[in-house]
Amino acid sequence: MAIQKPFAVIPLDLGTIDGVGNEKSNRPASHAGEFKNPGMVWESSGASNVWIRGDLGAARQIDFISLLGTNATVSTTVRLRLGDSDTEVDGAGDYDSGAQLIRNPAITRDDELYVSHFELPAVQTKQWYRIDIGSHTGDFRCMAIVLGVRRNFADFYNADGVGFGHEDLGDIELSRYGVVTETDGIMLRTLSMGFGWMTDADRTDKFDPLARTLGKRGYAFWCFDPEPTVQRQDKTYFGKFRELPSFRPTTWKQDRWTVPFEIQSII
Repeated sequence: MAIQKPFAVIPLDLGTIDGVGNEKSNRPASHAGEFKNPGMVWESSGASNVWIRGDLGAARQIDFISLLGTNATVSTTVRLRLGDSDTEVDGAGDYDSGAQLIRNPAITRDDELYVSHFELPAVQTKQWYRIDIGSHTGDFRCMAIVLGVRRNFADFYNADGVGFGHEDLGDIELSRYGVVTETDGIMLRTLSMGFGWMTDADRTDKFDPLARTLGKRGYAFWCFDPEPTVQRQDKTYFGKFRELPSFRPTTWKQDRWTVPFEIQSII
């Protein structure tokens, strides 16, 4: 099997959610579309009849789905149906993924938060979607749902400058009298890296349109190792650029470009 290249997905707006099987009043399914607010989650009351149906407003291209920040068990599944109407997706749908394990490959994390990863075999252009959760135990919880198209944004990494880290958005200060002032905040994951040996076509057709669409406020799903290994979630990010990337000419060839950047991730 060929090695898969890294990709990004700009999540589609989930549109009008016109059907929900199970949600808590203070944690409705609509929260799954609040990509920039990780504290707003969709949570069910029990594990039965957990589904969400939505109208994207127009036919959109989709070849990828991910559920972020779920409390999936080893047996929890997700099923995606796509079609041209609510009736279609409530039935077989023009596209039906069947039940897919969320924790695939099976991993165990200390934070007990899991990200699903499912690549459709071909791009579907559809307006309606339905997502069903099955084989779960207890209340199901999901931070966000990513639907969209995978974009391959580069072919080569720069070996220099790769950095994996964390950023604490809280703070702690100690006064001169030994009084502690502490401010709560979440912990972000950070990734610093760059892509190199980019041709003019790579720059103008791949990475630049992605950066221009996102700016430094847009959120995207980034997977730097799509191979189905137990490390895949650790190489998956959902977040924004710290600053807009800037292309620079390489020092060894004038018609090649490099682009360093840093991602702040909420997963």
